[in-house]
Amino acid sequence: MNMGWGTMARMARSIQPHGQDDDVHHALTVLGNTVRAAIIHELGSGPVLGPELAKRLDLPSGTLSPQLLVLREAEVIHCEAQSGHGRPILHTLNTRKLEEIGDLAGAYLGLKIAGT
Repeated sequence: MNMGWGTMARMARSIQPHGQDDDVHHALTVLGNTVRAAIIHELGSGPVLGPELAKRLDLPSGTLSPQLLVLREAEVIHCEAQSGHGRPILHTLNTRKLEEIGDLAGAYLGLKIAGT
């Protein structure tokens, strides 16, 4: 089953242990980064423009942009250019996809997820 993870081309290649399902591997790779976790946390409160997100996380755009790309390619976030100077990008959390990833990761780790 391929869940449409995209290429994740800019992300360092991670080692996939023998027997680990591709979808589980991608889910754990997406979630296994502190910057991406912080982005998901911030977007949990609602959509945020890119410059505001960088300010909230106190991270330069060069650090933030590749992580946003990974999340966008994994369909965890939606990105939409806004009108105005510099065409800022509005980032929105895709909670349905995040739940899918959480379920995959939780099942692989043997965790009982609340509500399941």
